[in-house]
Formats: sequence, structure tokens, C-alpha cells
Amino acid sequence: MDFSRVALSPEDTAFLDETREFITKRVTEEVLRRDREFGENFDEQVHLALGEAGYLASDWKLESDGGFSPVRRRIFELEIGRAHTPWYHWGTTSVVARLVQQFGAPELAGQVVPGVLSGETRLCLGYTELEGGSDVATCNTRAVRDGNAWIINGAKMFTSNAQNAKYVFLLTNTDPQGPKHKNLTMFLVPLDSPGIEIQGIRTLDGDRTNIIFYSDVRVDDLYRIGDVNGGWTVMRSALDSEHGIVDREDHGLQRRRCRPTLGAPPTTARPSICSGWLCRPGSTAAPSRFSAT
Repeated sequence: MDFSRVALSPEDTAFLDETREFITKRVTEEVLRRDREFGENFDEQVHLALGEAGYLASDWKLESDGGFSPVRRRIFELEIGRAHTPWYHWGTTSVVARLVQQFGAPELAGQVVPGVLSGETRLCLGYTELEGGSDVATCNTRAVRDGNAWIINGAKMFTSNAQNAKYVFLLTNTDPQGPKHKNLTMFLVPLDSPGIEIQGIRTLDGDRTNIIFYSDVRVDDLYRIGDVNGGWTVMRSALDSEHGIVDREDHGLQRRRCRPTLGAPPTTARPSICSGWLCRPGSTAAPSRFSAT
């Protein structure tokens, strides 16, 4: 394993300065106060500003498609964490948008992805059943074909950020008599569809999440993601990304996966980067893993 330091080029140093200034101006004390009060782990104005400035697109795209280089991606992630940015749900939106592009109809991807990159479209997850526990394949939410559409009935819980999202990435059962894992179909359901009711609930630590009830929700087949009864293939790709089993461009610069502790003062020290570590240039002290020094 290579723990050598990666010195920042003048261009990357300028990017660090610009990114830190941009985020610091927008993640204000008022933003953090609202996040502590409402527990949404999201701020729309900050998210839209990051989209307008191109940060969301650069983070979502591969470097070969115009996205961040590995070093700049790492800088961006660390600066987001340093400022305690209410940012938790971008990971969900990013992963689901990639699955829509991979498994969905090109027409649907063309509708969804531009809004994701601008920050105007957010996506959430509809996996967990009220009585299903951690086994997401135990799915009782039904989708029944009706011509070129589907009628969905059921309920999901822990659908975090649904109140700020445009679509829910919904796991349904399309063949109740079929074998487990071979009776599932994924949909990207517009949350303004008639028959959807969102009820907010609080976790033990005060975070906002939701229960969503689906009552005869009609969804066009355009919004199906993957094959009918092939939802487990799509779901498996989503879970691999969520659990960190796959990484688009690792390059040894591991992602910052821990959530920062609110109340800790952000550092202003300029870091250099090494493989999975953040270090002070010229420092002889042992660096701290996944933390600013």
C-alpha cells in the first residue's frame, strides 16, 4: 500500500482555495442552526448553489467525461466535510441517477439527469417495508400492470429526504407467486403523483425521515428501471454503491465516509493529500486518517 504524499499543484491549490471560500460563504451558522433544528441533513439553497457552480456535475461525472480529477474530488469531499455541509442526501441522488442512466430508458435519463446535476432534482430511496426489517427483498408493495402503466399500492418507511425530492427509487413486488429475488421490479416514481402521502417521522437522534403510503398510484412504464422482475439486479448495483463495495475512481484516495461532529470548529490549515490520508505539508507528525489537520 502506497502512503506517499501527493503534493498539490498550483492549479489544485487554487481549486482548494476557491472551493473553501465558496463553501464557507454558503454554509453559514444559520444553515447549520436550521440543520440542527430540523434534522433534514439538507439545505436547498446550498445544494442549488453547488449545482449552479458546477460542483455537482463535476462530482457526478467521471474525469474522462469532464468530472473532477481524483485529487480534486478528494479536496471537494474534504471541504464539504470540513464545513459540516448538510449534504447527506447527495450520495443517494448521485447513485440513483447513475442507475437511471444505466438501467432506465434513455428518455427518462434525459429528463432526470440534467436536473440532478443542476441541483433542482433530488432522489430518495423507497426500500424498507413497515414490517420488512433489513431484508429489502421482503417486499409487499405491489405493482400491477395496467396496459402501458402500473398501479402501485403499499407503504415504505425510512424514505429520508422525500420532502425535498422529486422522485423516489421504489422497490415493488410484481409477481407475488414468484420466487424471492425474482419477483421484484424497480420504478422511479414522481412524488407528485396522485395517491402518494408523505408522513414525516423523527429518529431517536432527531433526524427527519418519512413513511410514504402509495394508494392506487399510477405510473407510466417509462418510469420502470430495469426489466420486469429484474429489480434485484438493479437493487444489487445500488447496494454495492451504497455500501462502498465499488468505487468509480478510487486511485487510493479513499472517500470521506464519516459524518462530521457538529459543533467542532472547522480547520483553516492547508492540507496536502496522500493515499487515504490528509497531512500538513512539511509536518513530521503522524497524519490523521479522514480528518483535516
